[in-house]
Amino acid sequence: MDRLLGEELCVLAWAVERMNLDRIPVAVRNRVALRPEERWWLFGMTAMGTGGVLDAGRGWRAALEHALGDVVQSEMLEIRAHRSQRLHEDSQPRLNLFGDDPL
Repeated sequence: MDRLLGEELCVLAWAVERMNLDRIPVAVRNRVALRPEERWWLFGMTAMGTGGVLDAGRGWRAALEHALGDVVQSEMLEIRAHRSQRLHEDSQPRLNLFGDDPL
């Protein structure tokens, strides 16, 4: 087994070690979306700063939990696209032809 696989799995393990179970699939999807270089960099920074046994929930490990566990990237993009579309539609003048729907 390649040693880099262990480093990449550490990033995921550190992210989910104190996470609610319902957010773990989000963290897995977000971790998969990272490029290998990004995962290696995250491992190096986390291991150097808070890689100890008693460091759970501190520093880089807390940052990993928030970064990987908060929002699925694709869902966030869909929300932004929907919001942008809605704002665009709201800025267009409307003509109420039926009289029962206030503007």
